[in-house]
Amino acid sequence: MTNSPPALPGLWARSWRLFRAPSISQLFGAAFIVIAVAGLADRITVWRSARRTQAAMIDLSQRLERLDRVSPSPALRARIADMQELTADVGDEAIQLAVQSTVIFVVMLVVLGVGLWYNRRRLATPFAHVVGALERVAAGQYGERLREDEPEEFGTIARGINRMAVALTWREWIQAHTARLLAALNLPPQEAAPGGSFGPALAVLAGATGAIAIALYQPSYDTNEWAPTGVHRIIARPLARDVVRQLVGEAADVIHYEPAAAGDVRTQLQLSPDEGAGAAGSLALVPLRSGQRLVGLVAVVGAGALTADARAALAQAAPNLAIACERESAHQNTRRLAVEVRRAAQRLETQNAKLEEQHQELTRLNAELDQAGKLKDQFLANVSHELRTP
Repeated sequence: MTNSPPALPGLWARSWRLFRAPSISQLFGAAFIVIAVAGLADRITVWRSARRTQAAMIDLSQRLERLDRVSPSPALRARIADMQELTADVGDEAIQLAVQSTVIFVVMLVVLGVGLWYNRRRLATPFAHVVGALERVAAGQYGERLREDEPEEFGTIARGINRMAVALTWREWIQAHTARLLAALNLPPQEAAPGGSFGPALAVLAGATGAIAIALYQPSYDTNEWAPTGVHRIIARPLARDVVRQLVGEAADVIHYEPAAAGDVRTQLQLSPDEGAGAAGSLALVPLRSGQRLVGLVAVVGAGALTADARAALAQAAPNLAIACERESAHQNTRRLAVEVRRAAQRLETQNAKLEEQHQELTRLNAELDQAGKLKDQFLANVSHELRTP
């Protein structure tokens, strides 16, 4: 594992990334240094050998001259002259060979240096940029982009990394938006909150999509209509079921209306954005479904045409809103059932009170009847006694 400084600003950071070149560049550099050192050592040996050869030929020529002076002879002088010329040629050739081999070595070093520079510029540096970009993406930094005009495959890699960074940025934005939406949907219910219980969630959705107004409808089983249960900077009225069925049908995705066609749909929906919301433009209808059942409808009013990111945000928010609508409907049904149970309990308590009163009345009447029966028996006993007594 390579140890690197914790933080290096600006130019120093880029220089450090370039210094950590790929292994192929280090291999080329090491090979260049080895070849240069070995060639330099060989050139030194060759030049020493050439100098020794030249010195030996000069020494041989001087000895031949001394021999000619000691033993002058026309025939020997001609042979000595030939040998001196030969020694001079041998010395010169040794030096020329050394020069030629040195020139070839220098040219070879230049070629290798140009090749290393080309590798560094065309391969190693772009690859280092790619590695740095991948490290930034892995660290969660998606803002910096690579140049897409790099040569050959590096341009393709740069475009792929840029697209990946854009996709990750969008996914992170969607996750943050979804987290804010879930937090707003899970707020404690506030009956007097602006826009109803869905008001905070619709405000978050408006901020994510750039909408100027949003309304949320849910079916009302008491009135057989679709009632607005949440609004954001808009006035919404209950809708007939036929209107919702006509506009939505079996659609499951976002239905988008351009500004030219949105006016008629807003009229059908009886939507009136607030005065401070701005001029209404496009309109989007988001069906909220639980399986195949339509549990809600979101009407989104935009100032202009909705962007692809806004539509994606609406599509991502639809399942969570559908769950919240089901939860709200279940809560409303539970409250309605609780009210009915309370009313039934009150009716039972009233009936129990009446039964208790009737029971007390019957008890009183039974007591009176018992008392009357006792009096009758006593009267009959007295009469019978009087009749039997003379």
